[in-house]
Amino acid sequence: WPINAIAITPDGRTAYVVEGGSADAVIPIDLATRTVGPAIGVPGPRGLGTSIAMAPDGRMAYVDSLSESDDRPTSTQTVTVTHTVPSYVVPIDLVTDKALRPISLEPLSSGGHTVLSEEPQCVAECGFGETIGGIAITANGRTAYVSDSAYASNSGTQTTSGLFSIDLSTEQVSPEIVTTGAGGPLALTPDGQFAYVASDYTVTPIDLGSNTAGPSLSVVPPGEMLSAMAITPDGDTLIAAGYSEIGLINLHSAKVESLIQSPGGAVAIAPTP
Repeated sequence: WPINAIAITPDGRTAYVVEGGSADAVIPIDLATRTVGPAIGVPGPRGLGTSIAMAPDGRMAYVDSLSESDDRPTSTQTVTVTHTVPSYVVPIDLVTDKALRPISLEPLSSGGHTVLSEEPQCVAECGFGETIGGIAITANGRTAYVSDSAYASNSGTQTTSGLFSIDLSTEQVSPEIVTTGAGGPLALTPDGQFAYVASDYTVTPIDLGSNTAGPSLSVVPPGEMLSAMAITPDGDTLIAAGYSEIGLINLHSAKVESLIQSPGGAVAIAPTP
């Protein structure tokens, strides 16, 4: 299985690599010695997704675990949903190298959002019910923001998308801020006042003070898809990477200033400090 995501601790000493598939683990790498440490197993019903976010103090990391549904044909060959499991965010204690109890974006039948017992697993004709597009943590380390898309499990048609916030001290999940299109990669401004969520070829700004989404901005031509985003440390420019172009967006004027050709495609991007 391919590497899904990479994050580096604030001190620059360790990289953590998300590996999905049969591994379902986060793997530490000592960057000075290039030594691979023991894998940290991550619980989840379906497997790890494509996001990892590091707390500012480097003591915690957060990864996403894919959702699933169990669709079973009835006697008339139509499809019904027998159960769905929502997307999880899994906290990882980097001091003890242990994954903690997952946090569900949707309320659980047992109450609350923290998974205290094993949820039913999909074993036949599984389809994604929700997919996390990105995770970002505020500079003070208090809040995680998670972009998410929900799909009709019997057709694969997107039904909703939005942004959730998680209070990392209480693990309480706030109501979803609805956005347009799919909930893709996510970036926060350095002051924590705005989030930007990619959706196919557009970017939607979200005012985190009022929890409202603004009008979407087209970045790359329709038919392309934004695969990664980052904001420069000065908070002036949003860098949005597509499959063949990289857009530079002035966040003060909300305009695309330029498009940089990237024929080989881009799946990750990070500005220098």
